[in-house]
Amino acid sequence: MIGQGAVSEGICSLTLGTGAFLLTPCEHYPNHLAMDVVCNAASVASQYILEASVLTCSSALEWFHSAFCGDHEDFYGWMNETALHADSDGCIVLPYFQGRSTPDWNSGATAMFYNLTLKTSKEAMLKALLEGICMEIAENIEHFKKYAAVDSICISGGMSASEGFSQLLADVCGCRITRSDNSESTAAGAFLVAACALGLYSNVAEGYRAVNKELHTVSYDPNLDKHKKYNEMRKQMKHLYQQIMEI
Repeated sequence: MIGQGAVSEGICSLTLGTGAFLLTPCEHYPNHLAMDVVCNAASVASQYILEASVLTCSSALEWFHSAFCGDHEDFYGWMNETALHADSDGCIVLPYFQGRSTPDWNSGATAMFYNLTLKTSKEAMLKALLEGICMEIAENIEHFKKYAAVDSICISGGMSASEGFSQLLADVCGCRITRSDNSESTAAGAFLVAACALGLYSNVAEGYRAVNKELHTVSYDPNLDKHKKYNEMRKQMKHLYQQIMEI
């Protein structure tokens, strides 16, 4: 989290691998903490971190690849060049292929494709799956905001290499997404904590700025019209999930 640049409250670290894992600094222990996030001690003295997770991210894409596109020579190229530019055509995905962790810890939750018709294309299904993953990330960030500000998200991991997915994530979450070319963020974070303990920097934010003066970053700003549409879709997704849980 620190090596990625989430060194002060307002910045969220998001690792997009098999699952999606979110961390954000929290200056004070929340006095109204519920079970919707995890609160832990940070590597920085007197600071806390909030944690959340989406259990399936690229693993859900691998499932889709195997189930529907097994003979596709360049699945991720097709995803980036075609599916991410498609319209999900009203399809909504609950991406709970291995249950749901935060915010409600439902190990019995399963995935669902909703509103399929005979005209629903494979591209639309994949776009809906990607949107569903992003909306679940956005849902967890909304729960973070009950306890700490979140204004931007630093991303890393396999899925962050997709420019189309990074832009989609910005549109769904409604905040700036940044990606750096630092592939050793864990080591960088450990160095910054040690450097601050030795008195080389007064805090990790100062240390991060000093160490990463020439670090190349790419930013994605949200399309606010699309963000408004995705907020409405996320409400539908939550309503659908609640209805299923009542069955």
